[in-house]
Amino acid sequence: TRKLCEVVRTFCRTLERERRIDLLAVMRQEARRLRNSFSAANFEVLSAFTSALERLFTALSMDIGTINGSTLKTISHAMDFLVQAASSNSGHEEMERTPIRMLAVDDDPVCLRTLTMLASNTKVLDVVASDGVETALRELKTGDFDLIFSDILMPGMNGFEFVAELRKEPKYHATPVVFVTALSDFETRSRSVLSGGCDLIAKPFTAGEVLVK
Repeated sequence: TRKLCEVVRTFCRTLERERRIDLLAVMRQEARRLRNSFSAANFEVLSAFTSALERLFTALSMDIGTINGSTLKTISHAMDFLVQAASSNSGHEEMERTPIRMLAVDDDPVCLRTLTMLASNTKVLDVVASDGVETALRELKTGDFDLIFSDILMPGMNGFEFVAELRKEPKYHATPVVFVTALSDFETRSRSVLSGGCDLIAKPFTAGEVLVK
């Protein structure tokens, strides 16, 4: 885990294309080794997590142009999480709560289809897709979700206003919310935090990044 973290830190500081390709190859190899080690130790969730990392590194190596600030942040946070989870038993019970039930709110059918297909190909994620805020609010009243993915720019009520309504519900007062948006300016990131969001992932995203997130 420590070796993978060191390579990732170097990768995040590197801008040269060929060097990044070389580092991604090493990252992919180390993630695979970790996956096999966790699997052998019967740490199934950590094995699935490092498998998702390997998938992300593979996708990035195939298209270096998809790497952006959001991607680097996701990888960096993943390393922090992996170190903490691998060095302590305290989070294992919480991590075993799979599949994660996610509500995806977006007026873009392509985005929703990508998330739904991702869920169908993995055992760790269960996605309920909603093409608008009104539908999403109805789903929240009748369902029980562990995670919310929400677009920001939507007709009618936007993502920030949606999360403000979400936080009024006691059972969703602390539910993690990840904004999914093509906007990446400082003001958007600031508003995403102030409105109750926990994180932000940039469009276009890869399936691997969503799975790791």
